[in-house]
Amino acid sequence: MVKTAASNEGSGKELMALLLQERGDQINITADVLKAVASNERSGKELMALLLQRKGDQIKITEDVVEATASNEGSGEELMALLLQERGNQIIITENIIKAAVENESRSNEVIALLLKRAGNQIMITRKSICSILRWCDIQSVSLLLQERDDQVDITADVLKAAASNEWSGKEVMALLLQKKGDQIKITEDVVEAAASNEGSGKELMALLLQERGDQIKITEDVLKAAAGNEGSSKEVITFLLGTRHEDVVNNLTEAVCFIAAAGGQLGVLELVSRHQGLLLCQAEWFGIATLYNAAKCGDLDTLQQLLCQGVNPSVKNVRNESPLWIAASRGHLEIVKCLVQRSDVDINSRSSLGRPPIFCPSADGDMPIVEILVGAGAITDIQDVDGETAISMAKKNGYSQIVHLLEHSVTNSPFPRSQDGPNKVEAPPQTCHPTRPSLVT
Repeated sequence: MVKTAASNEGSGKELMALLLQERGDQINITADVLKAVASNERSGKELMALLLQRKGDQIKITEDVVEATASNEGSGEELMALLLQERGNQIIITENIIKAAVENESRSNEVIALLLKRAGNQIMITRKSICSILRWCDIQSVSLLLQERDDQVDITADVLKAAASNEWSGKEVMALLLQKKGDQIKITEDVVEAAASNEGSGKELMALLLQERGDQIKITEDVLKAAAGNEGSSKEVITFLLGTRHEDVVNNLTEAVCFIAAAGGQLGVLELVSRHQGLLLCQAEWFGIATLYNAAKCGDLDTLQQLLCQGVNPSVKNVRNESPLWIAASRGHLEIVKCLVQRSDVDINSRSSLGRPPIFCPSADGDMPIVEILVGAGAITDIQDVDGETAISMAKKNGYSQIVHLLEHSVTNSPFPRSQDGPNKVEAPPQTCHPTRPSLVT
């Protein structure tokens, strides 16, 4: 009951006050209760203040509690300010707390700014922490980091890659680093690849790097592959490079580059290559692969089915190793998922570059209909990603108890033969209009 009150976003403070008044001597404030308070987006600050006032002797602010506070998208900044004010001497800001703060989609910049201003030497400024801030935060937070901890910010290759990967403020962050730390900066091919693959500001970043450090930059096949796999701005990046480094592009734009563009649905790149004199001839197959990927991504079942009947391969993966089934499942396209899981040439457990199978995102997002389809089709529910998370663990974290129950009680062994190439890997049969598994969905 105490944890329920702690989680109540509408009247949590009132409920907790009543419990403390009526049964205060029987109530223990456990770590789980404090985490629930720290995660309460509407009433967290008021609840925490009440508990600190009434049960202060029972309260220990652990790293888990501070992480939950940093992740709070509704009142993370206010809660963190309260904890620092009341129990600052108990708090060390670890890498995990910084990670939680930067992943806070609503309040990341506010929480990071507060920590940099108020936590002082309690922040563990590590390479991972620096990379997290440069990768995910805005220019104000990065400026504050350099202002407060300049002597601890060493510009390594990883730090530059993180800055080049910042989709919202990448150009501004990179410009600031070049201005403040220019003597430490060497633009490697990895950094150029990160800039070329930046979906939010790839063109602007490439323009800045070529302007400031053009003599250090080579446009290689790998750079073009990175640009081709950029699903946000691939055409703009490659068009820009054609205008500024034409010879490099012509010499390095290979079939492998075009195939990556096709696998990520980049029809604009394929059309650009087809129209541009001096570049290689695009294959018709690439246009089919790109169109099928886009149909899966946007939920266009009619187009998907037409392409399948034409023999287009439904298992080609994008640069992040995500298949059309993976993309459709992650975006909630139920009919696309139903169609693809019935095919024997689609791997139901195909993993992304982060080690996540198609069932991972719908489980984390609470999409029960898609989870049911994938489980029925033989999805393995306990595959771990690079962080050790599974579909089950993510559903638990996000409070989707019905999905947790389904996943934990599902039969995880696929009804289909497995090869040594990976879980539920099925060799594709001779191509027909609809190679299918036995009926799994209705």
